Amino acid sequence: MAFPLFVFPLLLLSGEHVFCRESAPSSAHQVMKISNGFMAELFQAFNEDHENLVFSPFGFASNIFMLLEGSSGETASEIENAFHFNNESLGNMRSGFAYYYDIFEENKGDSEAAGSYNKIVVEKDILLRPLYKDLMTLIYRANITETPGNGSGLELHSDVGILSHWRDFERLPVYVFLSHETAAPFYLSKSESSSSENEIYVPMIPQVGVFRNGYDKKMKCSIVELLFEAKSVSLLLLIPDETEGLKSIIENLPSLSIPFLLNTLTQSEVEVSMPQVAFVNQMLDFSPILKKRGIGKAFDPEIADFSQASSGKSLYLKSLTQSSYFTSSFSSIKSVAEGLPKLKPKELRRKRNTNRLSANHPFLFFIIFRETGLILLAGKVESPTQTP
Repeated sequence: MAFPLFVFPLLLLSGEHVFCRESAPSSAHQVMKISNGFMAELFQAFNEDHENLVFSPFGFASNIFMLLEGSSGETASEIENAFHFNNESLGNMRSGFAYYYDIFEENKGDSEAAGSYNKIVVEKDILLRPLYKDLMTLIYRANITETPGNGSGLELHSDVGILSHWRDFERLPVYVFLSHETAAPFYLSKSESSSSENEIYVPMIPQVGVFRNGYDKKMKCSIVELLFEAKSVSLLLLIPDETEGLKSIIENLPSLSIPFLLNTLTQSEVEVSMPQVAFVNQMLDFSPILKKRGIGKAFDPEIADFSQASSGKSLYLKSLTQSSYFTSSFSSIKSVAEGLPKLKPKELRRKRNTNRLSANHPFLFFIIFRETGLILLAGKVESPTQTP
């Protein structure tokens, strides 16, 4: 079934920060539900091959709909059936994606920017329909690139990430107050360590403030939400009780609802420490996931039908890939500084009612778009020594 090509009006958004805007439209929540629904499947697909993993369900969802936008006939039906889409959901997707990409573009000048960026690569012999090009540019903010050659392959790619970094040195007294640990032990899981060494020493970043936090008995893990300087997104940590507890959390991911989990958290004073990390997972290949779901016609040059994207009859999907990146340093320094007046007096902070959490062994993390609960990034840290 072909998805008709017409452009929804772009949403007009106002306000300096996302949390100051009016409530997100229902279409944004629908995109969130579909996108978040991919998280567990993608995690399990890439988990075994990466000790440190970061990927974006939202970037994957964007590329799937970009693919569907150009498909027709049996190729479109195959994609719809594979992901259980229907006409009603498709009708709202464009305005939902436009909502998020509008926000990413507005905030791209921030010192700590989070976002997702799409790319389409076709060879010069392929002429994309003007309506398809406009749709990709206006809704999905895709950069369309032509390469030399005489083939007919269509490549879709997303780059997703957030950059936090050392900055704001005028807050040096806050840094001193937090007692940054330049070298502290991080305990590796058995699969990541040798028989003679099960710990490494890495810089640990302290976070002190009034944060939303909680505990999940089923997954046996502590949960805490830390704010980035760019308050449109937050960092959600799932820290298992045991060094080997990551496996249990990953097994429970199919039943995990991030918006529901966030609603279970309560605010309290927390002392959190986590390793300073910087890593990239480049060119994650989603083709096996598509094929596992039963999408085959899109990859076949003889039968693929992307007539909504191009008048050429031989256009086919060559690749669907993603590169994601994540760094953390003093990622929530602004929230810490703002939270200091709310903290209890110093002599009370060491009392037993102050919750102390240390991500000093393998843990999961999520970068959350706070207004809707959209998972922008998901990943795990098993050995925080990898750098780009």
